[in-house]
Amino acid sequence: MKTPHDSTWLWRRVIENRPIARKLLGSMIGDGASTSFLQDNWHPKDGTWIFPSPCSDNALTSFHQISIVDINVNEKDLVVWRPSTSEKFTMKDTYKAIFPHGDPIFWHYIVWFKLHIPRHSLIAWVALYGRLKTRDKLIKRGVSENENCVLCDTGRESEARP
Repeated sequence: MKTPHDSTWLWRRVIENRPIARKLLGSMIGDGASTSFLQDNWHPKDGTWIFPSPCSDNALTSFHQISIVDINVNEKDLVVWRPSTSEKFTMKDTYKAIFPHGDPIFWHYIVWFKLHIPRHSLIAWVALYGRLKTRDKLIKRGVSENENCVLCDTGRESEARP
């Protein structure tokens, strides 16, 4: 779908991210009235069906995969949000699906502990991520011209680690 130029910034982002959301949507087939067999995500293969030739050996496998889906024709089709355990949209589950978290950070308890001073913890957290605004970074951005350390005025101020 082409993004209209007269739409708002938010609406343009929504349209641009449709492929991501499409992967997170699923369908539970009931009577089949509102689900597309080839395009909707109703099966564990996520709507990526490529049917083999009816004469090939893979045809039997594909038809077997279709037959294992539980279908209740007495109910209507239902659209579900796959990242959620309740099959309903939640921002938390969506965020976790789009931005998966890696291993826990090993220095978490060094920075954030019971009697921490928030200002010190924040500075340590930013430093451990390598995001302090040191003079060398400010010079690269054109904000500062002097690269000497503010404290000793002899060496170059940077985050370089030995």
